[in-house]
Amino acid sequence: MEKAVASANMKCSSRNLLALFWNAALLLSLSVLALKAELQSTDTQTPKGDPVLGERIAGGLVFEGRLWLVGTMASNKDRSGGLISLALANESRQVHFERGVLDIQKFGHDLWVLRCPAPDRRDFVVSVWRNDRFANGNSIYVGFNTGEWGGGLQQVDLRTGIVTNVERRDTKELCAGPLNSACDPVTGVIPDPQNRECILAAVGLVHMLSHGRILRVCGKKVSLVFEKPITIDDGLFKDAKMSEAFFGLVPSADGGFWGLTSDALSHFGADGTKKEEYSLPKLALVSGIYLSRELPRVIVVRTDANWAVSLSGYTPLVIPLEEPEPKRELSH
Repeated sequence: MEKAVASANMKCSSRNLLALFWNAALLLSLSVLALKAELQSTDTQTPKGDPVLGERIAGGLVFEGRLWLVGTMASNKDRSGGLISLALANESRQVHFERGVLDIQKFGHDLWVLRCPAPDRRDFVVSVWRNDRFANGNSIYVGFNTGEWGGGLQQVDLRTGIVTNVERRDTKELCAGPLNSACDPVTGVIPDPQNRECILAAVGLVHMLSHGRILRVCGKKVSLVFEKPITIDDGLFKDAKMSEAFFGLVPSADGGFWGLTSDALSHFGADGTKKEEYSLPKLALVSGIYLSRELPRVIVVRTDANWAVSLSGYTPLVIPLEEPEPKRELSH
C-alpha cells in the first residue's frame, strides 16, 4: 500500500531536493554531489539524456545486488524523474517508475522511495520495496540544494503536514551560518551514526567562492561536525573567508560515512574524524551510464545536477556498495 503525505508550504518543484527521515533513522536525500568542471576534464562528452532518468542523474544506491538510480526531468516545472536499476552481475536494466521519483534510501533491509504524484500538487507518496514490490511512513527532513540561491533544511511532520525550518545563524551578517537557508545549499542528509535522534547534513557551494561544512542536527539544535578553512595567498579573494565545500554524504558499512569535496572522496569515522582520502577516478560508459568502480566499497556515477544551479560543473554521486553477508559456521 502507498500513503499520500500532505505537506504544507511545499511543492514538487525543480528546486526542492528532499530527504526522507523515518523514526529518526530513515532518510531519503536527493543530495547533489559537486566538483569543479576541470576535475572531470577527461570526461567531456555532453550528456544526451535518458528516456527514463531524463537529463541528469540525481541520486542512487546499491541494494540487493543492483545499482538504483533516480533521474531528473527537463521540465522546469518538474525535475523529478524515473527510477531504474542495473544488475551489478550482468548490467541488465529494469525500469521501476517512469517519473515523479524525488529520492531513494535504504533502511535496514528495505528500500524507500519518495515520490510526487504530480508537479502541481502539495503531497508526497512514501513507498517501500519489500518482497520484490513497492508497498509505506512519521516525519521527514527536507534538504534544499538550490546552488547560488541557497537552500536550507526543513522538518515535515507526515501526520499533520506541519513544516518547520531548521536554522542556526550565529551573527546578524547577511550569510551568517552555519545553517542559513538564504545562503547554504544542503547537499546531503544521512542518519547520525552515533545518535538515532539526530542527522548529519552536508553544506556545499563553489560559485566563485567556496564554503561548506558537515553539521549535526538534533531536532532544532545544529552543531558543527567538520569544517576545513581555505585561504588564497593572492588575487581578488585573498582576504575572503572560505571553507571546503561538501557535495554529498553517504553512510559507510563500518559505522562511519563518506563525504565528497571538490578534490576527493573522504572517509570519516562515526565521530567525524577523517580517516582516508581518495582522488576521484575516471568514469567509463556502462549501460548508458558513466560510472567507476575503482574506489574501494563505493561506485562513482557522473551527473551535472548541481551545474543547473551553480558553476560546479559535472557532479559525481558516490554510492556505497553493500557489504557481503557474514559467513556462518556450521556446528557439529
